[in-house]
Amino acid sequence: MPDWDGLVPESLNEITLRRFIEYNNTVVTQMPPSMKELTEIEDEIVEVKADKKKSLKLRETKEKELREKYNDKLKAIPELIIKTQWVDHYEREIQFWSDMPADYKGMIALESLMELRTLINNLMATYIPSRELKSFVFQGETWYLPPPEMNGSTAIEFIESAQYEHNYNRMMEDSKMEVDEIGLKVTSRWNSLLPIVCILCRKEDERNIVLWYQRNNQQSPSEFFDGIIQERKQKFAELPMSVALDVFFSFSVSRLSYLSSMVQRSVSSRAKT
Repeated sequence: MPDWDGLVPESLNEITLRRFIEYNNTVVTQMPPSMKELTEIEDEIVEVKADKKKSLKLRETKEKELREKYNDKLKAIPELIIKTQWVDHYEREIQFWSDMPADYKGMIALESLMELRTLINNLMATYIPSRELKSFVFQGETWYLPPPEMNGSTAIEFIESAQYEHNYNRMMEDSKMEVDEIGLKVTSRWNSLLPIVCILCRKEDERNIVLWYQRNNQQSPSEFFDGIIQERKQKFAELPMSVALDVFFSFSVSRLSYLSSMVQRSVSSRAKT
């Protein structure tokens, strides 16, 4: 049999955005329905634990409710399904993340299979979103996030905001299958993370969107942004998944906080008139 070290990634820093997209297409889409239902509850638990806007007591209460729901669902799954469909899926996950040769399929000791699967499952379960990322270094260059006030006061700022909002909304939708321009057959939810990163991440001399556009205004504003996304997709597809998620969460939180404050100001000013 060919050599195989049985190693899987131990953190999201070891996984590229491209690889994560491929995983969601080739493995997650084959997940048994009973496992998918429990995985969605696990994702809810991660979101609840990360939601610092709610008090610790509220988060703990909600987490307890979700864990009880998880346990009730798990108890209702026939044991045969867990021992067959679930174990088959564990092996698919390990085959993907460790490049396991086909010769090893069905030959891994069950104890080793479960240990590797636990490592894989912890990749997202242990991720804590950053809410304060302002910049990061990638491939020797420093990239900055824009301020949250995409106010649309000029055409280029309006289109910038529209591009972001469009892809943000797609991130929140249920996944649908489609083929990406760089050759990835992917779910629309995770495919949308790539253009979001391309739109938000800028070099030092690109931080002022208006000045940046003025240096390249041979194009229309929409062509300008489309060009940025296409130009940078290949580069940012290699971004560590941890950084890609930090970019998304950090900007989304600051953006939502900004919009909320604007609504409160508007309501307050109307109340005074």
